[in-house]
Amino acid sequence: MEFNNFTDKVVLEPVYITEEGYLEFINPKDTAFIQKQIDAKTFQLVFQLHTVDTACVYGILTNHRWPFTLEIYNYLLTNPYNKMTLYKLLTKGEFDIGVSRINSYHMITDISEYYDEDNVELRNHYTIPKFCLGNVYWRSLKWDLFETIVNCMNEQEEDFLNCDADGCE
Repeated sequence: MEFNNFTDKVVLEPVYITEEGYLEFINPKDTAFIQKQIDAKTFQLVFQLHTVDTACVYGILTNHRWPFTLEIYNYLLTNPYNKMTLYKLLTKGEFDIGVSRINSYHMITDISEYYDEDNVELRNHYTIPKFCLGNVYWRSLKWDLFETIVNCMNEQEEDFLNCDADGCE
């Protein structure tokens, strides 16, 4: 697995839906297997949102919202999304949320829609300043892909969408 680095661009990682309904990571260079999963409509892409003590939390580009072909996958590998674009899509509910727990980092289990009740604290973390009632999620984070954007939101509540991955304007 190639985890995201700390640049503005975000690498999307390939996964497929197992028979059990989990997501399992795929070798990004195994295009034959990726094509097989695309054809079977089990191919999806994920990006790491953040980590906590015992898990990694992912944003999931599902195949029911994002149509995939091998050409699209290859394009996204060479032209990755930037953090602000992913942040805006996330907060509009365009991705599902999945959790990969300790000792099973090769699998994403616990998958739910962004607007599911289980994700209220996650949504609060990314949409309201941390001093607002109900925003306690930030306390348990060890690493956050959108840390700079969230910090900007916390510093300049009204103007936070005018920041980029390098900071506030």
